[in-house]
Amino acid sequence: MPISEKKVIVLALTITMLIIVGILVSLIYYTEKKIEKWCAEIKKEGKSPYAPLWLIEENAHFTKSIVRLLLIVVLLLVILSWFIMVLEIMLW
Repeated sequence: MPISEKKVIVLALTITMLIIVGILVSLIYYTEKKIEKWCAEIKKEGKSPYAPLWLIEENAHFTKSIVRLLLIVVLLLVILSWFIMVLEIMLW
């Protein structure tokens, strides 16, 4: 396989990876904003039919932490798979 074809394949994989990472980051951002909005609505009402306010705030913080942790894990997996694919193409 000529070098130019390898470069094109690596470029296509890189662009695909960047698109996937962008989608994941925007999804996480949307989820965090949704959680913050939900907490703000409950605080504005001053009470919650679901649970005490302090518990809701703790759960929201915990949920945001879990979402961020999942983002980091998925991003690492995407980067690792990209790296493996690029190595495989270059060594092919």
